[in-house]
Amino acid sequence: MIAFYDKPLLKFERLLETYLAFAPRGFKSFSMAIPVWLREKLFLKDLLLAELAKLGADKKSLASRMVFSEHHLSHAASAFSRRRSRKPWC
Repeated sequence: MIAFYDKPLLKFERLLETYLAFAPRGFKSFSMAIPVWLREKLFLKDLLLAELAKLGADKKSLASRMVFSEHHLSHAASAFSRRRSRKPWC
């Protein structure tokens, strides 16, 4: 499995809600952030698969094994994993 630390669609939804709450004051920030989201971040799975394919990975087999986690759950999993392996924090 390949796990990514965030869910792009969930984060995009939160961004839209935040920009809407601060409209029109946040329009400048919104107008700079949204094009990047529409070009890249919403399609993060495709970008990750393409980059892994450059390293020789099989895109078709990886696509079904890729998961996206909620951001704070990723922090919790990382803390649990480090605790169990007793690795120092980097």
